[in-house]
Amino acid sequence: MILIIILYGLSVLVTIALAWGVIIFFSRRTANAKPMKNGVMGTAEVISVSMPRSTSALMTNCRMDLVISGPGIQATAVKFSSIVNTKDRPSPGQKLPVSVNPANPRQYVILWGQLPDKKKLAHDYAEKLASDLRDREGKKLGRGWVLEFRVRGDATAEEVECDIGMQVFVDGASPVQVRGRRSVPQAALPKLKAAQCMVAVWIDPSSPRDFILDVTEPPPTIHMARTTGPGSREWLLSNGQPTTVTIIGTAKVIGVKNYADDDCFIVNMSVGSDSPPTQVQNLQPIAAANLPLVKAGSTVPARVGSLPEQIVLDLP
Repeated sequence: MILIIILYGLSVLVTIALAWGVIIFFSRRTANAKPMKNGVMGTAEVISVSMPRSTSALMTNCRMDLVISGPGIQATAVKFSSIVNTKDRPSPGQKLPVSVNPANPRQYVILWGQLPDKKKLAHDYAEKLASDLRDREGKKLGRGWVLEFRVRGDATAEEVECDIGMQVFVDGASPVQVRGRRSVPQAALPKLKAAQCMVAVWIDPSSPRDFILDVTEPPPTIHMARTTGPGSREWLLSNGQPTTVTIIGTAKVIGVKNYADDDCFIVNMSVGSDSPPTQVQNLQPIAAANLPLVKAGSTVPARVGSLPEQIVLDLP
């Protein structure tokens, strides 16, 4: 009887040892997956994940919907179902490194061993957040109107080097023009390339070159300051020379208002009766009641200063 119990105990231990051996084998095999022969490097963007939410197991079943892409590879939707290391739990939006058959993107290998360490990622994120907060000290959150945008770096990278030119509006200040090269998340490229894109910008108006693009924040609504000195709108309305302008076109600057809460517009106009007439484009606040007066082709009274660009519409 004792012998039977001993033999039974040994068989259980052997079974457990074999099971652990199989688990460790597959765990190491998954972690050390090698690139495919003649494969190319690409990414698998995780669209959805199905895994047990809570498990103490070393490995577990994983089902995912992925989109495979890479240099020379047409984006392809695929399904993944296999056993994976529990510690490598993916999340929607994550991009996994893969080796792909360029002739058939449905043949791929996820290179789990190339995943960045999650603890290091968390540490790096904390460091970046702290750095961003330090960089924002002394700056205000403004609204940037993107006027120029050009991709300079690898457009498939997570962060892409881009040249950007903007007119930035800040509460209680005059708009400033800024240009510079900045690193932009790949996911933000379509937005920044769109016409009349508005983006949040951290800026010190007294040092506008040192601006920070912030694609995570919604751009704020801005109320510009009321100015009264020579060359200002108020000064020109009182002291400028009377003239007329012909409206060529207007474009509303979304989210930018003057101190009286009137919307601001970029107005393109020809000035005076000279031949050829002088063409000017500048920012003008226009009350809602006056919008019918500034349609393309309309002739509108205005006031002009010593420079052609110093011109304001003299509306009721």
